[in-house]
Amino acid sequence: MLLGAVFLVCSAVAQAWPTEPIRLIVPYTLAGTTDVQARALASGLSRDSGWKVIVENRPGSAGSVGLDVLAKAKPDGNTLAIGQTSNLVIQQAMDLLRPFDAAKAFTPIALLSRQPVVLVVRTGTHASLNELLAAARSGDLPLVMASASNGSVGHLAGELLMKRTGLRLSHIPYTGAAPALSALVSGHVDFAFPTVQSALPLIRAGRLRALAVSSEDRLPQLPQAPTLTEAGFPGLVLHDWKLLIATAGLPTPIQQTLRQRVLQVQKSTAWAEASPQQATAAMTQPDLYRFLDAERQYWRRQVREVFPGSR
Repeated sequence: MLLGAVFLVCSAVAQAWPTEPIRLIVPYTLAGTTDVQARALASGLSRDSGWKVIVENRPGSAGSVGLDVLAKAKPDGNTLAIGQTSNLVIQQAMDLLRPFDAAKAFTPIALLSRQPVVLVVRTGTHASLNELLAAARSGDLPLVMASASNGSVGHLAGELLMKRTGLRLSHIPYTGAAPALSALVSGHVDFAFPTVQSALPLIRAGRLRALAVSSEDRLPQLPQAPTLTEAGFPGLVLHDWKLLIATAGLPTPIQQTLRQRVLQVQKSTAWAEASPQQATAAMTQPDLYRFLDAERQYWRRQVREVFPGSR
């Protein structure tokens, strides 16, 4: 009888939630891939569930400002956020100072996307990765790379590439993918490693050229761009992923309701159109924790390669 009572209480908690509009925190600027996916998710949840979901952009400190808002929120499911490889895993491996412990402060809800990054330059500059590296070897100054933030997948991709070629790199972190790519198109930097989703419109518009992708195989959208492995860097396979996360301690019934609703949104045509090259398999809660543990170990190795003094 006790178990039955507990079940009824838990069911009541899930049925009563949400009691107010849900805040969905995006820790980066407008128009980047994180923002686009967040708005597609908010729209889908509102359409399918009738919930009012308000997207709130809180950029700053490489995503830490926005995630700190979530870390300090009540674990009632009324505040959620989009976490990703950079602010949940890489920055911790880099020992970047943050006001929360990403391994303890959050509850993973659902994997939203997983995609490679693409090495891009301005159209009319370098025709291949070999040309880019040759320019770096012959120049007096290091190549300048833009990234969405310090500790992003794009940042580590550039650092790893330069480390393995023995070349110098100057890195300028921006507050998101959109301003980083704007700087590249404007000629303020030499190259970048954005996600495929954020770079593809500019590539198709003829403003950027793709030199290589960080996936295991070539991408159907960019068939002419070799993988980094094909370009002479075996094993350099990197992915940027995004998770819907809640504050640690969120009641299990609310977690389950949220996960079911997100999976429903991900099956929709609208989500597929807003998130190309984003297919992900549904994960249980234990799966998500195992995924995060494996990613922490993987990126700790990459960070140690680039920054040998890291723990």
